[in-house]
Amino acid sequence: MPKPSRTRSWPITAPGLSQEELWFRMRGVLAVTAVDRVEAHQRPTPDCPSPDVGEAARRWAVTFLAAAMSAPPTGP
Repeated sequence: MPKPSRTRSWPITAPGLSQEELWFRMRGVLAVTAVDRVEAHQRPTPDCPSPDVGEAARRWAVTFLAAAMSAPPTGP
């Protein structure tokens, strides 16, 4: 019995999304993840409190991008 392939054939599709819309959403998810990981890596130690303004801005950016990525597809 042959082993199942672990690679996925391209192009990847999603029901109801065009290829361009899917790639747009994937890039957004990757951008949010990258921003979150950079912020986590640069977080100050517990004895040095972080500014609340920076944390609020980060939460707003993540919320905005998450909402944009969950929006219905645009165009035909």
